[in-house]
Amino acid sequence: MRKMKSDEVIVDFSYYMPINKKQEEFHKSNAMHKLLIGAYRSGKTYPAIHEAFFVCYDNSNHEFLVARNTWDSLTENIEKDMLRISERANAHKKWDKSKHDLYLHNGTVIRFRPLTMTRAQFKGMNLCGFLIDDPDVDKYKEVISFLYTRLTNPPNIKANYFETIICANYEGHNWLWQQYMRRRPEGGDGMFA
Repeated sequence: MRKMKSDEVIVDFSYYMPINKKQEEFHKSNAMHKLLIGAYRSGKTYPAIHEAFFVCYDNSNHEFLVARNTWDSLTENIEKDMLRISERANAHKKWDKSKHDLYLHNGTVIRFRPLTMTRAQFKGMNLCGFLIDDPDVDKYKEVISFLYTRLTNPPNIKANYFETIICANYEGHNWLWQQYMRRRPEGGDGMFA
């Protein structure tokens, strides 16, 4: 899908292709906030990871947050998947396992953090976007709301664009579903898709 040159290093995601129309629409959307809802193992995280890398490579020298509910769920799931995909695409320069930070060739840092962190711990990050995988919406609603606010009114951050991605299982008409469906315009991207 994409091949990029960064600091004379070829970063190659050309192997990646969306497997269905919904994934293709997800990547083509210009919305700032993207939500992928589906059943367990329905194919949400794989395109979301690629989209996260695309955002990171479009925004040099920034930070991008990847979050899950707890450290265990983060390291055992999405962190491993992103490292595997990054190695395949030659996308990262350095992996700092102790800090859970992935340094990309263009100066952007992907920070893996659990949603159990406090709002104050997220404040110091200069985010161009975030990916939250399978959040416990009821438990972490306050943190997710805070992260949205950080990207809606970014503190002195000059990114090409900002993007949030959330992958969630369908849990009825919860707060997350309401945020997107209420703010999603008919027939267009708008801010929420």
